[in-house]
Amino acid sequence: MASPATPPNRLRTIAAWVIATVSLLLTVLFAGLLARDASFAPAWFGAICFGLSSLGAITTIELDRRSRRQ
Repeated sequence: MASPATPPNRLRTIAAWVIATVSLLLTVLFAGLLARDASFAPAWFGAICFGLSSLGAITTIELDRRSRRQ
């Protein structure tokens, strides 16, 4: 996390938005696969992994936003 003395890193913010967008799209894709066949193990693995990835990216975006306000 950036300290108040250093300016926020734009690349980190853009990268977090890109990762969040791609991860959310892939999570929806794997959720669609699960809707077709719930016993498809790779779809469970993909949905869980990309769901956690999008959660981490969204958390990074929110923490970065909060650090700018302070």
